[in-house]
Amino acid sequence: MGKFIKWLAIGAFALIVLIIGAGVALPYLVPLDDIVAEGTAQVEKATGRKLVVSGKPDLSIWPEVSIKLGKTTFANAKGAPDANMASVEEVRIAVPVMPLISGSVEIKEFVLVKPDIRLYVDKSGKPNWDFGGAKADGGASSGGGGKATLPEELKNLTLGDVRIEGGRVSFTDAKAGTTEVLENVNLSLTLPSLNGPLGAEGDLVWKAEKIALELGMAKPLAAIEAGKSNLNAKVSGTHLDLLFDGAADFAKGFALAGATKFKTPSIKNLAGWAATPIAIEGDVLGPFEADGQFSLNGSRIAFTGASIAIDALRGKGDFAFNGGGKVPAIDAKLALGPVDLNPYIPVPAEGQTKSAGASGPGKWSEDKIDFSGFRQVNAKLDFTMESLLVQKIKIGESALKATLNGGKLDLGLTKLALYGGAGSGKVTLDASGKTPRIAKTFNLKGISAEPLLTDAADFDQLEGKGDLNISVTGAGSSQAAIVRSLGGSGGFVFRDGAINGFNLAAMLRKVETAFLDSGASAAQQTDFSELSGTFKISKGIVSNSDLFMASPLFRVTGKGTADMPKRTVDYRVNPKAVADARGQGGDTAITGIAVPVLITGPWHDVQFAPDLAGILTNPGSAPLEGAAKVAEGAVGAIKGVAEGGAKGIGGLLNDVTKKLGGSEPAKDTAPKPEPDANPIKQLKGLFGK
Repeated sequence: MGKFIKWLAIGAFALIVLIIGAGVALPYLVPLDDIVAEGTAQVEKATGRKLVVSGKPDLSIWPEVSIKLGKTTFANAKGAPDANMASVEEVRIAVPVMPLISGSVEIKEFVLVKPDIRLYVDKSGKPNWDFGGAKADGGASSGGGGKATLPEELKNLTLGDVRIEGGRVSFTDAKAGTTEVLENVNLSLTLPSLNGPLGAEGDLVWKAEKIALELGMAKPLAAIEAGKSNLNAKVSGTHLDLLFDGAADFAKGFALAGATKFKTPSIKNLAGWAATPIAIEGDVLGPFEADGQFSLNGSRIAFTGASIAIDALRGKGDFAFNGGGKVPAIDAKLALGPVDLNPYIPVPAEGQTKSAGASGPGKWSEDKIDFSGFRQVNAKLDFTMESLLVQKIKIGESALKATLNGGKLDLGLTKLALYGGAGSGKVTLDASGKTPRIAKTFNLKGISAEPLLTDAADFDQLEGKGDLNISVTGAGSSQAAIVRSLGGSGGFVFRDGAINGFNLAAMLRKVETAFLDSGASAAQQTDFSELSGTFKISKGIVSNSDLFMASPLFRVTGKGTADMPKRTVDYRVNPKAVADARGQGGDTAITGIAVPVLITGPWHDVQFAPDLAGILTNPGSAPLEGAAKVAEGAVGAIKGVAEGGAKGIGGLLNDVTKKLGGSEPAKDTAPKPEPDANPIKQLKGLFGK
């Protein structure tokens, strides 16, 4: 681009020299046509391209030398798609005579009407403003990297009314297969001399949007001599506002560096207008502001020491963007305030049918999730955050590193303050293929269970503080498909907590009424000193076989499954009494049967019920073969119920059966047996064994 500016300036100055020569030669009656011919010949000698001026020039000589040229064209490079690299419908130049007499050059008027400049880079990467081995006077290669030399008179050139009216500039990259066009270019210049300062003001249309421009350049000669100059600019339009105050370097093409402020009312709208639309739904990627040190070098753009604001996010740090690849690339290191990621998480689109779109209570959505946005940009991110909100999960001060490449996201939480504890985690999402794949690994220490599980899974029935680790993988294009595919493993240890919804100690004390009060579970809980276990996940079903819960009163083991696709639980808890009830809500010895507990039903309505049949089929879960004191106390309690209740044992079983939804058995009319001295034998006899 620097070479193009240099040769464009040389071409313009050649026209100026042509007019100056005309003013000097007129007194000697040299034909103007000959002067034009000489000028065009010099341009062709310098560039290797033809400059053609159509029609007869219009000339006047007092009080200024003025000339008006008709359509003028400058030939294109060989192989370029257009015959001309540049053309202009009309050229008007006016040069006052008196400054000429004194040996200086002043351009009172220089107007280009409808110039059309067509920049082109072929498939090999060669631009049409590279003039190859053509030699200018003095033997300097015009295609080299050296500075262009101008006559001293032109270095002291001053400009008055310099304008471009209704111009057009296009840039075509044959290798990339892209073309960009600036239309309706209107620009006015002020230039006391080539040593500066240059002022420019105007507007243009790009992609059907009008953009206003202001430019100030301390030393415009630097653009021709491959030097540096201070530069300030302002660009404003519907989609953006930009302020720049820095410097430009023309030594190797074109580069910028300086303080910059950038603002857009919508990132999505800006991207859709200027580049590639961003496929993300919702009211996100809206307002964006950036204030920092800006640099531009080729296709790379960077901010350093920047303050940024995206939607409601605020942060400080460094940011780099490279548009030279197949997809844009972002490299950022930012310190952020509170971050809410929920607006940016893909949500299922509205289903085409009622059944596809329904995700009512207790169901996962079958709607397809659009992951295409993960393939439209590559990124390396290093973030610290005051807080982070992901769905309902609230995370405190955290550090995150993320890499997104080709639709594959690797996200690492290297610092994680979470619900009173701390930990680390890693999430990977591979959206590069037909079926997206996801994997999560978390290791958490000292976590408060109830708020975490409530926010993560709407499960509020576990209290306590402990450790949790989980590793899970899944695949699918919908929420339901991912849940059905989940596999993995994990483990947990919680201490000094409680399970809400039932009171196991009360069940141990009074089995005959523990499960008959359907409303009792609302205010009941089972305290524990330790709760631990491990689990495996296969096809969305979580299985556990080593649950262990300890308290001063009892020990509990358990096993079962949680079906995540169906959102149900099927679990069996086996309690074992080990002491009396002091310290566990009462001061009396245990006198009830330790009945295994079945925990079943949908997540939103979990039910607890006794497994009466399991007392005999799995004796290890009850005190039948435990301490004699406990067994005798349990028999005593049942005997008291049998003797004191009008229903007897049969009535009790009827009530239990009703509560469990079974049919009512026949009333117990059999004679009551005499107590047996052996309590185990008594219980077996009681249940028909």
